[in-house]
Amino acid sequence: MSLIVKTTYRVREADKASFLADFSVVAQATMAAPACDWIYVAEDLEENTVVAMSYWQSEAGFDDHLRWRIGTSRWTEMEQKYLTAEPEFSLMPVMFRFRDTA
Repeated sequence: MSLIVKTTYRVREADKASFLADFSVVAQATMAAPACDWIYVAEDLEENTVVAMSYWQSEAGFDDHLRWRIGTSRWTEMEQKYLTAEPEFSLMPVMFRFRDTA
């Protein structure tokens, strides 16, 4: 079953640009995972957070990514350097997928 993962980051306001620059490098590495089809990063202005949404072809593929992420010190360093709280994760199994053919 495919999966959309929503990750919410509470970033120190003064560090937001630096966080996004560092996060873009990590996101490229995440996109290299065979099971990751896309990642979107957006700003939630009402909550003052950065939200990453990613699409995974399977839950097992996302689990592989999590094992990589846990074993990568870069994530821990970024969290300590930029965040005011632990990231919040929401796992959403995909019920339907409509493809854009344009």
